[in-house]
Amino acid sequence: MAERSDLTNASEATELERLREENEALRQRVSDLDAMAHEDALLKVPNRRGLMREVARFVSRATRYGESAALLFLDFDGLKAVNDRHGHRAGDAALKHVTRLLGDTLRASDVIGRYGGDEFCVLLAHVDEQEAQETARRLETVVAASDFVYEDRPVPLAVTIGITMVRKDDDPNTLLDRADKDMYARKD
Repeated sequence: MAERSDLTNASEATELERLREENEALRQRVSDLDAMAHEDALLKVPNRRGLMREVARFVSRATRYGESAALLFLDFDGLKAVNDRHGHRAGDAALKHVTRLLGDTLRASDVIGRYGGDEFCVLLAHVDEQEAQETARRLETVVAASDFVYEDRPVPLAVTIGITMVRKDDDPNTLLDRADKDMYARKD
């Protein structure tokens, strides 16, 4: 009888360990799927869904604590022309190049996200309007001055950047709409 009880306990312990391992694998899979749902696969920055989550947190934090903060809305000028002249792989390489430039130029605390196609957003905490405008000018200059070469051919790059400050009555969509409108006004 004791042998049977030992076998049952050993069998239960083995099954329990298997279930723990399976549970951990499922948790990891859920975590991986969440990252995939919120991260741009090409650029490894938040995609639109992830960006919207970040913008909501950003607006909430800024308005709750009365912090001065800004959102930059970037449009990659001429990406369609890059794709048409050099192919979509060149366009992807240009997007990666610009994303890397943004990351190298901004503070570690700033958030870069891909809003869609050739549009990006940058969230700047603890900045006033002048600092936000200086950051936008610096980013435009860095991108325009970069030496992007695809298949031994130089490809000129540029971005247009809209700027808006976070206001206490903002919600994410209002903030994004205002920055988008400012970007189009600057394009004109």
